[in-house]
Amino acid sequence: MPRRLQTPQFIAPIQPQRDLSVPEIKAPVLKAPVVWGQGNRAPASSFEGSVSVKPRDTKSAAELAAPALALIADGKDSREALNNLILEAKANNTLPQLFEGVVQAGEYEHMLKALGGKNTPALRALADARPTYDESALNAATEANIKAHPEWKTQFAYDALIIPGYTPVKADKPMALEDLPVATQRLDLAVQDFKDGKIPVILVSGGAVHPSGTPHNEGLMMRQYLIDHGVPADRILTDAHARHSTTNLRNAGRMMNNLGLERGLIATGFDGGSAFNQHFYFARPVISTFHLRSLTSLGYEVGHMKDVDSHHVAFKPSSKCDRQHLADPLDP
Repeated sequence: MPRRLQTPQFIAPIQPQRDLSVPEIKAPVLKAPVVWGQGNRAPASSFEGSVSVKPRDTKSAAELAAPALALIADGKDSREALNNLILEAKANNTLPQLFEGVVQAGEYEHMLKALGGKNTPALRALADARPTYDESALNAATEANIKAHPEWKTQFAYDALIIPGYTPVKADKPMALEDLPVATQRLDLAVQDFKDGKIPVILVSGGAVHPSGTPHNEGLMMRQYLIDHGVPADRILTDAHARHSTTNLRNAGRMMNNLGLERGLIATGFDGGSAFNQHFYFARPVISTFHLRSLTSLGYEVGHMKDVDSHHVAFKPSSKCDRQHLADPLDP
């Protein structure tokens, strides 16, 4: 029996302190727009505007998504038709808007179930149509800083501090950062680590995840919080796509590998008094089944983790982090 669509409720060891300023490289302090339609292709490096895309259909995202939503409601019985619709939208240059409408309607996960497969033409097309959040522009100055300062590898205990996003899985409404004390405590810890000279850069990782269709992006919110609390924009790397703890570390690992960084430090904890919190999950990846989850969902372990203290876990990324996982086109 076809599934009835739910009406969406919303649219849309510490070293001494150092002088950490690097005056010769400046980064813009801005919030990136959501730019759909460039996916895995590198966006234009422009701090003034958004990524340029081909002219779009004049219909709204909701209108373009309507036929797809009807097929999604039918489930696997309409799998072939849904795949064909996505490929047709790609050919007509309307897939970014269609994809946007499906996500805003909170039907992304149901769409994946309806499509099936792990590396189909439709999934590849969706990966190319996902939003970029202007990541390349946001990260350009920080990447230049890292390349210009090879001495950081000997000056600092770690190459980068990683902050995974945090929004409760059971969130029933969009949540801003001020509503998430676990997230702000991790960010405050990161700010202090930076001021204490423990790390030269901070890497934030998190997408628009819970609840499905939320307009809030964890990575972008965390980036702005750090800037507001005194961390220079050219010392922040932003991953705005990770949707799971496994891909938080996979995406962070990709960035680190691309920049020749090997010594990561994860800021974690603050999420309750139970033994099975995120710190335990990362610090004991075999017992906690984190490695098993990575193998099951991605096909490999994302790296080596080692407990440092109650709020930090050391992380060395695997070279396998560069592999794509097209079964989740918002976070491949």
